Amino acid sequence: MIVNESEALGYIAWWGLTPAINLFEEFKINQENINVFCFGFSDARNVIKSISQSMNISSKFKFNIFENSIELVARQILQLQIACMPVKELGIQEKTELFLELYGDALIRESSETWLDETATKFIKTITDTGVFDRFHPHISVNNLKSRDRDHLECTFKTWRRKNLPKFDISTYWDSRVRQHLGVRYDAIPNIFDWDCSITLRDRGIKTFESKEYGRWRSSGVAFTPREASYLSPNRSLASPRYFS
Repeated sequence: MIVNESEALGYIAWWGLTPAINLFEEFKINQENINVFCFGFSDARNVIKSISQSMNISSKFKFNIFENSIELVARQILQLQIACMPVKELGIQEKTELFLELYGDALIRESSETWLDETATKFIKTITDTGVFDRFHPHISVNNLKSRDRDHLECTFKTWRRKNLPKFDISTYWDSRVRQHLGVRYDAIPNIFDWDCSITLRDRGIKTFESKEYGRWRSSGVAFTPREASYLSPNRSLASPRYFS
């Protein structure tokens, strides 16, 4: 069976398809150093949950991340950077909101866009020199990446900045995917979204969604709005340089 990736998850699966799990939950850890190989997770959800639920373990953990798209590596570096930021630099509440926006929203606040722009610039200045990068980001190492891969990471980080990608009309791209996915059912919006939320998802045991929030996400790509603010800026961490170069 031939599957058209552009009509399914897309050429890049920005998010994992399973709930976050603690990778150590089923194991009794009695080693000083633990190496974990993470293949195709798409995001940092499992790494973050595993670490957060293992704070009482004295072992040292090393997570080796393997992805088929360099954009996913870049996104996980970003997610881990936010998670590892000291509270004195970014409070827990602000950190959580920023993480949720950059992780799951197609449109973000202007302040979050500015933070992403500044962080991308810092990554660009250090990524090609592993010694400098490791000094500024002690919890993340790119030593095992080839020079070519670090160059590709640099290109990816550049697309996160306004000056390198001034026009990123993600709302149009999102709507195009919705049209492609729904086909003739597109004209039934918002009823089709209400049906999916109230029937399809609830039949699968999912009860945490509200129809209004679910419909907003399906139509706009905005999943999280923890603040009463304007979510109008494009989330450039969802851009790929291979399509905008």
